[in-house]
This record gives sequence, C-alpha cells and structure tokens, in this order.
Amino acid sequence: MFEQFESCAQGNRTVTTYTDEFYWLSSHYGLDMTEEKLAIKYTSGLKYSIQKHVLSHNVFSLDEAHTLALEAEESDLVPTVYEILSVEHNSGAISAIID
Repeated sequence: MFEQFESCAQGNRTVTTYTDEFYWLSSHYGLDMTEEKLAIKYTSGLKYSIQKHVLSHNVFSLDEAHTLALEAEESDLVPTVYEILSVEHNSGAISAIID
C-alpha cells in the first residue's frame, strides 16, 4: 500500500477524486511528512497544466495546493472566447455567417 501512496497521481481523474485518494493514502502511509512535503508530493502528482498553476505560487500546505489545483481545473474547463471562435471558424460556422 505504501507503493500506492508513492505512485499516486491525478491521471485522467478530477482534482477532487485525486485529492480524496491522496488524503486517504497520506493519512495511512504519509509517515511523518511535514505539511510542506505533503504539499510538494501532492503537487507532483497533478496534471502538468494544473501543476504549473500551483507551482506559480508559494505553497506551504496541502490545503493551499488543493485550493489552487481546484482553481486551475475550473479555469481549464471554461473555454476562452478565442477557443470558441476558433472551433466555430474551423467548422465553417463563421465563414457561413460572413458569406
């Protein structure tokens, strides 16, 4: 089971699902890790795009890392206006309106 803690990563799961598993594993197998080391371990298991956001801040606790990860995940789910227009343009919707 300790190996499960060592290899715990977000993968294709949501931040919440990953966090639930991480909290459970760390409470059983985190040994005597400091809060800061737990935050580093947690962050290293996040998807790269979310990890970048968390690492752009000074994080000293697991709660801080989790909050920032949720923020990043939520912002990734909302497409920008540019992305919407790009998809519409590529599908011909925009050019059909212009013509």
